[in-house]
Amino acid sequence: MNLSDIKLRDVNVKNSLMKINSIHQDGGKYHITMDDVELRVDNDEDGNWFHTDIAVVVKGFESIDNPDDESDPVFEINLLVTLSYEINSEEEMSQDFYEENHWFFDNFITMSAKISIDKLVAHTVLSTIDAPWSARF
Repeated sequence: MNLSDIKLRDVNVKNSLMKINSIHQDGGKYHITMDDVELRVDNDEDGNWFHTDIAVVVKGFESIDNPDDESDPVFEINLLVTLSYEINSEEEMSQDFYEENHWFFDNFITMSAKISIDKLVAHTVLSTIDAPWSARF
């Protein structure tokens, strides 16, 4: 299978939760993590597809001075994002191929996470958060 045979076709937020514990006016920091949850292959009359579920967690903290601060977050955002890819090949996607070429999928994952986070916080008190475009932040 060649990476040029793979096209991102859909991004879907399957689940989202935003929890604001307190309002902090003096700035702070946030940390974003992303984990691959599941890879599903779907071969049917519509073609050869695979889907990846990505768990995205954003935690915001008051302290900007202490990077090792283990305090409770002032806010937390949890998203489950599904990316669907079409494969223009008869070969089936394997977990090994996905892991060996994860660098390729990272761009789609981080862009999808950024857009999903930004849209979720757009009309909230967290609207000043602008998630980065960079891979694996």
